[in-house]
Amino acid sequence: MKDLNRAITGTVDEFSMAYDRSARALELAQVGRHDEAERDMAVALAVTPNSAWAHLRLARLYLLRGDVAGMGAALRQAMETSEPPLTDQQRAMAEALLRLG
Repeated sequence: MKDLNRAITGTVDEFSMAYDRSARALELAQVGRHDEAERDMAVALAVTPNSAWAHLRLARLYLLRGDVAGMGAALRQAMETSEPPLTDQQRAMAEALLRLG
């Protein structure tokens, strides 16, 4: 229902952009461009603060930076938010990463 409500109010493009931006942030972090990654992630989370997927990507970004505490906080947020919620596979990944931290 939330996705349909967004669609009829014209905000789907913003959420799509935020999803793409959080994905790009993770890719940037994977190639060592951490400052750019953090900027993209900040923009994505400003639009979708309750996206579990974005918080999971943020956790992975922190892991790539070596920030275990940041990773743990982002993972806990990912497991508590729900727009959209984590899939079963994503939840299993989040739980495994929490055990590493």
